[in-house]
Amino acid sequence: THQSDTDILMNASVSPDRTDPDLLSRSRLGYDYLIGRILSGQWQPGDEIRRREVAEELGISLAPINEAITQLELEGYVEVTPRRQTRVRVIRREEVRGLLILREAIECQAARHYCGEPVVKAREKLLPLAEAVDASRPGTPDNEKAEHAFHAALVELVGSPLLTEEFHKVMRRRLFYMINALVPWQRQPPLDSHKRLLKKLQTPDPDAAESAMRAHLVRGRERILQS
Repeated sequence: THQSDTDILMNASVSPDRTDPDLLSRSRLGYDYLIGRILSGQWQPGDEIRRREVAEELGISLAPINEAITQLELEGYVEVTPRRQTRVRVIRREEVRGLLILREAIECQAARHYCGEPVVKAREKLLPLAEAVDASRPGTPDNEKAEHAFHAALVELVGSPLLTEEFHKVMRRRLFYMINALVPWQRQPPLDSHKRLLKKLQTPDPDAAESAMRAHLVRGRERILQS
């Protein structure tokens, strides 16, 4: 398949305005291939994506590739010029701040809903995920995967598929910003212990849980934004 090692960061939906299930399937194939190349860094910001070459490589027509490109453009990963050239987007620095604030808003509000008993019941599943983040080095692919998996498992405790999907979108965009080299993630201060965070989130007090999550996320944020 064309799935890359970053597939845990790429659970997105292609939603072409079509009823043809074959077109939907081929659009998904095209999307997975394109986003895989982008998030793995095989295509760098500013690189041109040649649609016809992609279609030939996948053995499909241009139509599903065009559908996938439209979805990626809506999500902010590519841009299409007036002459129909498709390029990987170059991210503006002001977008980074918005992403960090958006992630904080999602996770802090989620913590208010799942704190206490849901975390206690899910501790057996969450603890190994927390340990995996703490054991990995910040700024590495292993750390990115582990952090995404742990925080996604927390957000899923809310029981809202929509909220979970929005969180995945934020984390995919985070990886994209790393590829754009706008944010020196590898130079950020050591992250707070995720095991310690997990313990704090077992409180039934929503205010305390939100405060713990916020303190966890904002560590090093200003340094990142000022770099």
